[in-house]
Amino acid sequence: MAVVLMMVVSLAACQKQLFREKGCRKSGCATSMGKDDDREVGEEIPFDESQWGQLAQGYFDDGALFLKCVQNGQEQVWAVKDGNCYVKKYDSEAGQVTIGIMVEGQDYLELYPEEKTYKKYDSGGEQQELKQQKELFFGWFPLPQKDWNQITIETGQMEYQGKTYDYEALRLSDQEEEIYLYESNQPIINIHRQDGKDSVYEELEIKNQVEDRLFELPSGYRLVE
Repeated sequence: MAVVLMMVVSLAACQKQLFREKGCRKSGCATSMGKDDDREVGEEIPFDESQWGQLAQGYFDDGALFLKCVQNGQEQVWAVKDGNCYVKKYDSEAGQVTIGIMVEGQDYLELYPEEKTYKKYDSGGEQQELKQQKELFFGWFPLPQKDWNQITIETGQMEYQGKTYDYEALRLSDQEEEIYLYESNQPIINIHRQDGKDSVYEELEIKNQVEDRLFELPSGYRLVE
C-alpha cells in the first residue's frame, strides 16, 4: 500500500514544491535549454492555450484523467475520477506488477494480477489527503489552475529518434524541463530532462475519459492477509 500511495501523493507534492522553489512564476521562462536534440523553436504560448493546457482544463472540468505510458518496457497506468484513483505499475520490491485502487468511503485495495490475489487496507486519512490534491494529482499540471496565466509553453518541432514531432516544453529550472511530443495532436512521448539526463515515457495515452470498471475489484481475485 505504502509504495503505491507514495508514488501518487509524493509525485504530486514534489512537483508542486519544485515549482514553488525553482519554477516558472512569470511569463517568458520557457526558453529552450538547447541540449543535444534537434529542436526548431517556434513561439511561446500561454499554458491554457497549449494542448497540454487543454487536457488539464478537461481534467478540472470533468474531474477525470487517464494516463498510460511505457518506461523501460514496463507499462504504467494512473487514473483518477471523482476523487477515486487507480495506479498500475511494476513494483521492483515485489518483483511483479501491482494495482492500487482507492474508492471514496471504501478500503484501499492492492492487487497482484499474477497471483490473482489482493490485500485490503483501511485507507483512513490517506483518502482525504488524495481528495485535497485534485490540483496536484500526478504532478502532471505545472501550477494550480488559478496560476496558469503565470507560465508559458515553448512550442515548435523537435527530432527524436530520427522522427520529427510537434512539441511543447516547459522549463522548470536551468537544468530541468518537461517535454511532450505530439502526433496528430496527441501526446505520445514525454521526456523529463534533468542535469543532462532523460527519463522517457513512451506510448503515451492521456485522456479525460476514465472507465468506472478500473475502480472495481475484478472477478476471480482472492483476499489474502
